Amino acid sequence: SQYRRARRRKFIKIHAGININTRHVLFNKLTTSRVSDISVLPEAIDNVGSKIDTLFADGGYDSRSSYLLPDSDTKVVIPPRKNAATDKCTNQRNEAISYIRKHRKSRWKREFDYHQRALVENLFSRWKTIYGENIRSKNSQAQQTEVTLKSFILNKMTDLGMPEWKRIYFLN
Repeated sequence: SQYRRARRRKFIKIHAGININTRHVLFNKLTTSRVSDISVLPEAIDNVGSKIDTLFADGGYDSRSSYLLPDSDTKVVIPPRKNAATDKCTNQRNEAISYIRKHRKSRWKREFDYHQRALVENLFSRWKTIYGENIRSKNSQAQQTEVTLKSFILNKMTDLGMPEWKRIYFLN
């Protein structure tokens, strides 16, 4: 009898960067599941082209190099790993590590506006609502073109107008 080896499921990832004020997609890169998030960050920073005031990223981007890539006056907000150790060259990361040890990660997220990163999650929610979860192109170059065009169209939709939210309080 023959045994079938279980194949590892392959998928693609879309790395995206947005301007949190305008909600425009500034960067998108399609990669395989085997490409690390950190390896895409230098290209993302270079492609944005303009000065970055604050760089928000999820824990997948936590590394010493992530803090050294942008300009020295860029505020970098990336949650450090649980076992993160301080070093001599990344002051912002060291501050985050010591702040979390002294207080809590939830307080660090609140104090450093980490919730702003959720706007990227909102981008992908809009993306999946409008386009679905599948990429229709077959080869990698056509897939990147498809993702770039979809990002361009999302930016045009954003220019037409985003919903305005007003918080309503009810008093008893």
